[in-house]
Amino acid sequence: MNTIQCREAAGVRLPGKSWREGEPCSFVWAPAGLHSLRAGFREHDTISITVDVDQEAVQQLQDSFDHLTATHPKQEPYGDEDHAASKACLRFPQGETLFSWGEIGGTEGVIITGGRPTSYGCEVVNGKVFRSWSPEFTTDADFEAAVCVNQHWTFPDFVRGSESNPAHITGVNFVVGALTNRPAFREMPAVKAKLATDPVTQILESLSRQSQEVNKILDRLADEEGRSQ
Repeated sequence: MNTIQCREAAGVRLPGKSWREGEPCSFVWAPAGLHSLRAGFREHDTISITVDVDQEAVQQLQDSFDHLTATHPKQEPYGDEDHAASKACLRFPQGETLFSWGEIGGTEGVIITGGRPTSYGCEVVNGKVFRSWSPEFTTDADFEAAVCVNQHWTFPDFVRGSESNPAHITGVNFVVGALTNRPAFREMPAVKAKLATDPVTQILESLSRQSQEVNKILDRLADEEGRSQ
């Protein structure tokens, strides 16, 4: 599964209210709008992807979560720390966990409710060890068209997942997200200036940028070959 793990940059802060073990809590799972993310991808890689978070994501996430819990009835989705998939900080019970659209603390977006903090989650949140939340999700990005260089994936212009063709959230991971101090979501302008240009100009600009990237790679390979001789 091409799961996006949001690990870097600035983003969603958790509400200041203290957590209590087993007591349901609510917070912004992902903020609304267009976001450019540098995230974890396929265990050891990273990816640059642009995602448009809108109200349609709510139903997608709820359906995905309900499917996960229905097909894994003896297991319970959870949130961990820094996407390590180890210590559970929250449990998300079947039938209690809900996704909705709303606003908390001035931040609009997808709200998750019903998560129950573990004793460890209360310790690290109330002790301010972690201050933010970072989701894990799937998208409709065209991963087959993505390009990988040095274990970092990018989407060429006009490919779904690029800035000129943002992806949309399609589901949630069994690890629903993670407590972190470096979440990936950050604000982006709603409209890029280059989107207003005519298609021919966009294509020419894209080809020029790709040519520059290829030249950089060739120069780096030439330098490495020179040093090895």
